[in-house]
Amino acid sequence: MANKKTAKRKTTKKKTKKNSIINNDLYALIFFITILLFFPIISCVNNKDTNNFVDELENVPLPTSFIQNKEKSLVFDTPEGRIIEIYTKGRGDKQSVIDFYTESMPNLGWKIAKNHNSKVALRYIKDGEKLDIKISNAEKYNLNLTFELSPYVK
Repeated sequence: MANKKTAKRKTTKKKTKKNSIINNDLYALIFFITILLFFPIISCVNNKDTNNFVDELENVPLPTSFIQNKEKSLVFDTPEGRIIEIYTKGRGDKQSVIDFYTESMPNLGWKIAKNHNSKVALRYIKDGEKLDIKISNAEKYNLNLTFELSPYVK
């Protein structure tokens, strides 16, 4: 009788240990799937970490989901200063883009300026130049960003 009880305890312990391993594997799998599902959402929302900068504008960052239309962009050097228009498009919402530039531009030496033009979402000044950032809707969930740099005259 003692052997049956001991054998039953060993079997119960083995089952408990086996169930514990299965539960741990299941939890790890659920955790892994959760990370895979939410990582793309987090990376779209958190555009602060970017190594992309607007071509021709050495210290103006570009959100990671945006690309430049280099054929449409214009660059002029005049005696008064540079005149640059850069066109980009990408996925995002207007407020996220405004927040991105509101947080990142002061860290790069740009100062926010008063804006009296309703077509301009953001205006910055640095080193005698004015940068206007225009945001317009394209297709669903897509935006166009236009960067217009010109000499700043007070």
